[in-house]
Amino acid sequence: MTDFLANVNANVNSTLSSLWSQISDQAGGAFGAAADPLQIQRTFTFLTLFGLSHSLFGSIFSYLFPKEWSLLVSEKKHKLFVATFVGTIHAITVSAFCFDLAFVNPDPQLEADRLYGVSDRAQLIFTISCAFFLWDFYYLVFLDDKLDFTMFIHHIVFFSCFILVQAPFIQYYAIRILLFEVSTIFLNPRQMLKMLGKSGILFKCLEICFGISFLLVRNIYGIWFSVDAILYMNDNMNKISASKNVVRFIIAANVFANGLNLYWMAVIVRMVTSSKKETKKVSG
Repeated sequence: MTDFLANVNANVNSTLSSLWSQISDQAGGAFGAAADPLQIQRTFTFLTLFGLSHSLFGSIFSYLFPKEWSLLVSEKKHKLFVATFVGTIHAITVSAFCFDLAFVNPDPQLEADRLYGVSDRAQLIFTISCAFFLWDFYYLVFLDDKLDFTMFIHHIVFFSCFILVQAPFIQYYAIRILLFEVSTIFLNPRQMLKMLGKSGILFKCLEICFGISFLLVRNIYGIWFSVDAILYMNDNMNKISASKNVVRFIIAANVFANGLNLYWMAVIVRMVTSSKKETKKVSG
């Protein structure tokens, strides 16, 4: 029986490897290591874990806090509440791993070659994010009451990017771009408290930390690092063997991400300004 299962597993892996190699060849090799059965298994393992987190958190929260859960259900916010929790897990996980890989324990291969350096830790991080985007696709399309088209496009673009960088390609920059998720660590719990009608000290602290982290990580650091990545690729274009369309797509995605971040920052500033005006009116 053990031999039979081992043979089945070997045949499945061989079939997957052959199939994805053919797809990758048709795409000019752009998929690279993302076509590796190990990467596929990792992605679907994390996809399963995100799905389990969604189911378990909803059940546990409704059992421990029935009043709050009833409020969420009555306002039709329970699905978004649980999805926001799952997004927080993703943000904390990838932010911690990326910070460690970028600044604490950098991989010599990535440091030595910004274009084609590859790290198994980076590959693992990319599968976590790809799995999250797949799970959130499912939420946006099948569970959310109203499809958020902007987030849908956002997920398609960045799911594609984190598939492509597994080739490997510009992993040095990709793990740093994923640090954008740092601001989500503060945004999501803040949103969850808001859904529960909480607006105390913790809510205010999360709100301030979110604004500061968004400005520092996404706007200041993010734009500087994105420009550096584009200039580096442009200066080393003769060394890039990847399809020019892949390079164009990644640059366009980079511009798209920073454009969104600037737009969202403008929205945040507008909200803060409006809030201060309302406060003045009430106090006046």
